[in-house]
Amino acid sequence: MSVNNKRVFYVKYLAHEIYADILRARPDVRLDRLENESPEQISAPILSAAHAYQIGAARDELARHFHVDQDLLRRAPNLLIVSSNGAGYDPVDVEACTEAGVLVVNQSGGNAHSVAEHALGMLLTLQRPDRHRGARQDHRHRRAG
Repeated sequence: MSVNNKRVFYVKYLAHEIYADILRARPDVRLDRLENESPEQISAPILSAAHAYQIGAARDELARHFHVDQDLLRRAPNLLIVSSNGAGYDPVDVEACTEAGVLVVNQSGGNAHSVAEHALGMLLTLQRPDRHRGARQDHRHRRAG
């Protein structure tokens, strides 16, 4: 019986190590890691065989040649899906993916609770201008000293 192997790659880091643990436990999935500095002789065969690309959402953390655009889509002819960490997908040309028949998804809401806590904390800080002003003055004093 032949196994329908899937190839997944990512560059630099994953949002959580559990992602790698889950995929490594599956015999039908191969997970490849690339670095921004990975040379062409390493990255080319991985891209050409890839079915899925787990991409970071921040464009400034990803080398330009790993942004998903027409060039990368040409280098990854078997690509079926691009999955972005978090809500954004700045390094992904959605139109080019759509034209190539590549699905683009994201994991929006994954950190919604933390974002809400942070926003509430900032609102509470703004409700106490005396504390906000004091914190700013203390910060300036520490920087100068």
